[in-house]
Amino acid sequence: MPPTITTAQHRAEGEIVRITPAVPERTPYAFHRNLADHLLLGEPIGAPLADSFKVVAILEAIDGD
Repeated sequence: MPPTITTAQHRAEGEIVRITPAVPERTPYAFHRNLADHLLLGEPIGAPLADSFKVVAILEAIDGD
């Protein structure tokens, strides 16, 4: 089930406008398909390793360890 995201924008007049952006369609198992194609066919990885390092660093910072 896709999430429902609502944002609020504060206008200069003091008005608060709520916006619910559209969530893009997802391709089921896209990560797994890309990983298999990388291993079997040499296709580039869609999520570079450097990005994974950044995510892990953020998660470690949140955990506080």
